[in-house]
Amino acid sequence: MPFGEDDCKVCNGAWTCLDMFNISNEVIAYYDNNGDYFIDSADDIESEHFEILVSECDTNGDEIISECEMFDCIERCENTWRAEYCPDYGYSYCMNPFEPCTECEGAWNCTDIEEVTYEVIAYYDANGNGQVDIDDMIDDEHFGTMLEYCDFDNDGNLDACEIHDCIVIVENEWRAEACPEYPEAVCECTIIV
Repeated sequence: MPFGEDDCKVCNGAWTCLDMFNISNEVIAYYDNNGDYFIDSADDIESEHFEILVSECDTNGDEIISECEMFDCIERCENTWRAEYCPDYGYSYCMNPFEPCTECEGAWNCTDIEEVTYEVIAYYDANGNGQVDIDDMIDDEHFGTMLEYCDFDNDGNLDACEIHDCIVIVENEWRAEACPEYPEAVCECTIIV
């Protein structure tokens, strides 16, 4: 029997690999409010919506959705749609144009950095005034080192956001050495002590 029209499967509305590439770029561009080519908590997305994106698309659990993860997520959505509406059409098996998907074992996400900030404050703020200062009975050398690296407003004290921002800097220095292809952490300080 010759190859005929009945042998060609058609699924109206199915996306091609190029469609999924373009959609991935559009989604990243839409949600990436700080221009770092990632979707993360620093993009100021409504928390419920961000949680949905993370639960569906963040495959490595770092609360950062990369272009690579977004493409894979879009393809999973497409294949779910095909299974429901065009089960005989087959699944999409596109080569991810953003590969290799970079991961960095041990990298801290913004939630981790916030938790570490609270831990640092709880450990060093002996007098409970919400900042690390000379009255917290820290040895002079250690306190001087902390001020040198983290006292961004040069007032001789470390408030919660200075500690937070200092931890972000240290995390990014670690990433640059341990995982140079991994993106920098971009975390806004929202800590209230």
